[in-house]
Amino acid sequence: MKIDNNKTSQYWDNRIQSTEPLSAVLTLDAPACLNEAYDKWERYSLFSSIKSSLKNKKVLDVGAGYGRVSLEFAQQSAIVSSIDISQKMLNLLKQNAEILTLNNNIRTFRMLSDKFSLNNKFDIIICFGLLEHLSPHSRNTTIRNCFSHLKKSGQLYTIINNSDNLFLKKKYSNHKNTYDGYQSNLVGMNWLNRICKKNNMKTEVVASNPNYAILHYYCYHQRLTKGNLLTQMSINALRSDMLAPPYSSMAKLLASHFMVRISHIK
Repeated sequence: MKIDNNKTSQYWDNRIQSTEPLSAVLTLDAPACLNEAYDKWERYSLFSSIKSSLKNKKVLDVGAGYGRVSLEFAQQSAIVSSIDISQKMLNLLKQNAEILTLNNNIRTFRMLSDKFSLNNKFDIIICFGLLEHLSPHSRNTTIRNCFSHLKKSGQLYTIINNSDNLFLKKKYSNHKNTYDGYQSNLVGMNWLNRICKKNNMKTEVVASNPNYAILHYYCYHQRLTKGNLLTQMSINALRSDMLAPPYSSMAKLLASHFMVRISHIK
């Protein structure tokens, strides 16, 4: 299927304008408390995995959306470059940066992830919530593009679906391949490990979310969308995933997402 980048850009422009920001960049039809729990898991896992000071570190956020991760880096005095295909997303990012007086710490670029070229190397690169929305060719090119912009001592963090998760397997087996500017694919660790090995990169799973994934599936199965109990269950799932080993047998079977740290093999 030929992908129309203009249609993709328009889809994400419309999405950020038609719903609240977190729902626009995470799961569109999920209860708010689930998206909030996932967002907290993602940002906690990321920043707890980065051991050094972020002051004056060069950070690249590929698929930055409205800046939920870019802004947190900027608040910790990093120098951030944020890339996205959606100008509306980037406009909201810039508005948020102005409100937080972080304008000097963030630059935005409307670019395709598989074609961007910046005359710079970065200490940290983030690629969250993007790879599963790309075609196989674009996904391969995007991750290699990230490799080429990473310093030899740098770290790349990405989020990968768990292709062994039974809920995701069922969801994608029923997935209709109709293109309206949005696409979603089941991308697993096998693909990531394979392309990293070919490019002399190594991977390390630093976080996973099996408890969140169980709750997410339960909500869809039981059609739960709101309520104090669901909110408390989301908080409990978040806490459990923050404390659990990142790549346990339970995580390999039940997690929906893995956070992976990638670095050059020395």
